[in-house]
Amino acid sequence: MSGLHLLGVPQYVVNPRLATLPRALAAAIGLHFNWLEAQRGYLPANWDVLWSLSNEEMFYLFFPLLCVLMRRRAALAALLGGFVLVGPFARTVLTHNELWAEYGYLSAMDAIAIGCLAALAAERFTGHPRVQVALQVCGIGLMAFVTLLKSWVRALGLYRTGLDVTLLAAGTALTLIAFLRRDRPGSWLSAPFRWLGRNSYELYLTHMMAIFTVLPLGRACDPGWRWAPLWYAIMIALAGLAGGLVARYYSEPMNRMLRQRGAEK
Repeated sequence: MSGLHLLGVPQYVVNPRLATLPRALAAAIGLHFNWLEAQRGYLPANWDVLWSLSNEEMFYLFFPLLCVLMRRRAALAALLGGFVLVGPFARTVLTHNELWAEYGYLSAMDAIAIGCLAALAAERFTGHPRVQVALQVCGIGLMAFVTLLKSWVRALGLYRTGLDVTLLAAGTALTLIAFLRRDRPGSWLSAPFRWLGRNSYELYLTHMMAIFTVLPLGRACDPGWRWAPLWYAIMIALAGLAGGLVARYYSEPMNRMLRQRGAEK
């Protein structure tokens, strides 16, 4: 991205009124890219995805320390529950603008905490198959409700109270617990989705490059966007390809190297 910025490629140049390239790099490496954007505004979309890394890396830094301090599972679960309770307030009351409401550290921490609680629950969950189905239905229902029925979500005041993100995370967690305990391989129909899921973070970090590649081509070939679903499918395919290549030739080799070093120590 720095190279594309220095080459002056459209859609990749950091606006000098918002930040210099060294400042953007310092924010990304210093894990406060979310704070920089909340203070100065959106940087180019391919840089903007780094806001979530600032939240997640803070979690990876401090969560192991919290586990050591809490020691007991019940104390850790209580702390995670506290993050879940604080999340909606961080997105509504404890914020100074709309960007920080979404990008703030505590604003994203309830979803991460729900994921941790789901992992703790899944470790001990041995529910009846009907319970698993109920969890799956509830989970998928919550995700569909928040993402598809937005007018209902707004009417219920969930955006105003910040509970939409919490419910979405809870639905995701319930679905994951249910699928984890099914203990059988997925069908060939779900194989593409599972492949995208395995490479989801690499896809997330590179998807704007696919979008910026396809959009000009789509505008030139199809000004009315009558074939919009086709262009959308092409974007997903290119993003998946880019994410898969990054995972295969960078992420996974790096993972193996780090784990091997850890094992040797």
